[in-house]
Amino acid sequence: MRKAIHQSLLGALKGQFRLSRGHIAFAFGKWQKRIFTTTVVVGLLMTGTLAVAHPSNLGDNQVFQTNNDLERTTAEVNSAYTSAEKHPGSTDAQYALAVALDRMGDLKTLRARHKFPYSEGYGAALELARNNRKSHPRTDLMGKVERLEATAAPDSEKTLWEFRDTARRYYGRARVLYQRLIALQPNNNKWQRALAVNYTKTNPGHVGIEEVRAYYQPALTILLRLVKLEPGNDEFQRDLAMAYETIADQVNSMTGSLPAEYDDALAIRMKLFRRNEENPLFVRELAVTFGKLGEALAIRGKWEAARDAVTDEFGLYQDLAARDPANMEWQHDLAAAHMDFAAIKDDNNGPGKKLEGEVLAHYAQALKIRINLIQMDPRNTEWQMDLVASHETMARFYNNRALNEKALDSYIDAQRQMSQLAQRYPNDRGWLFYQLYFYFSIGYENRQIQRWAAPLSQGGKFPEPEKFKAAAVTQEKIFKTMVGIIDTLVRMTDAPMKPNDPAFGNL
Repeated sequence: MRKAIHQSLLGALKGQFRLSRGHIAFAFGKWQKRIFTTTVVVGLLMTGTLAVAHPSNLGDNQVFQTNNDLERTTAEVNSAYTSAEKHPGSTDAQYALAVALDRMGDLKTLRARHKFPYSEGYGAALELARNNRKSHPRTDLMGKVERLEATAAPDSEKTLWEFRDTARRYYGRARVLYQRLIALQPNNNKWQRALAVNYTKTNPGHVGIEEVRAYYQPALTILLRLVKLEPGNDEFQRDLAMAYETIADQVNSMTGSLPAEYDDALAIRMKLFRRNEENPLFVRELAVTFGKLGEALAIRGKWEAARDAVTDEFGLYQDLAARDPANMEWQHDLAAAHMDFAAIKDDNNGPGKKLEGEVLAHYAQALKIRINLIQMDPRNTEWQMDLVASHETMARFYNNRALNEKALDSYIDAQRQMSQLAQRYPNDRGWLFYQLYFYFSIGYENRQIQRWAAPLSQGGKFPEPEKFKAAAVTQEKIFKTMVGIIDTLVRMTDAPMKPNDPAFGNL
């Protein structure tokens, strides 16, 4: 597989660039915000179910496959602790325990990334209450919404930080074990590599650029030495590239210049790729690096170089997907690449000619792939959420162009998909807060439709009387449905989530 990698991109990685005004706040956000919605129609049908749902918030901790992995890994950690205690002199047992702890840290970190929009849902509920004070004074909606405030954004952030803090403790315990093992056998490269990778799994927090680089220096020192010892060892090379990218990701938002570590990582990825272009691992990791570069270049206003990077990212994912169309993970990556390519071509993302047709074509391809994936694996929650995100992204695309009817259609498509998740987890606060956020968005689209369908200033004629009436009726239904969800959430506030992590007691 021979790729036309843009040589101009390599030159763009060097030099100082000023952050382009207006692009800092955008920061691309990896171009695809994982925001999800649910339908008016299905939501109205679910109102009765919500009304009788038992107060519970355990669903917040059950909706991802990650939780099943956490349960299995908890058992592995407990077993590894037992073995290490029975065989305190066995380095194999100690190493197995360290690996299990690292794995648990990985899963806790992954779980912490699954963020529910509590703050957005609360904001939508608050705005709803403000907008309907006069028209619905008997609902006491403001009082109900205020009761949710304490369990909105603070609750979400607290839960996420608990996962992050627990992950750091697992990583820290694993690091101590690796260091003890290396003290016994300093020349054991397997343990040295494990320690270096462990260093890259945590971060120094809110510090400066030099502090970040100093924090990861132990990992770089180990990996550079290992690469020098075994220059033909692909695993060491990949770990070194990952370490460089970890540093670059950390300092990317702290400087106007592109972090030099991206250049270092790209050089390694390119070397491995050219060494074996048929290795799917090398292809995929190079594509990931190009994606990171595209994002970093875009926020600096380097649009041509960013487009080159995303073009290369997309081409690599295309080749992987074509190589094995049955590989669902590669198809999943290709769909995400379509979304990235659409974003870089979106006229709202920077200067250049309008490319709406190409943007929509990429969105359509991503949508098609994601629908096919769900048909093959209907229980995959992550892929369900990706499909909802595709619909929602298209809704925002239309909304930015004042195409309110098309935006509303996309929201409804997203709603129908979201309903499957909401029905699967009816007692889940996360999905309920999602509903509040997106119901409000749907109400907004109906208000926009109602605005241009309203009576003209002269003569009081309705340009679109039926659409005006339909939008008004829908808004009232949305209000009633949101009130039902808020009532359910209020009942859930008194059922705090309890930690369930037996292995944590061993730390």
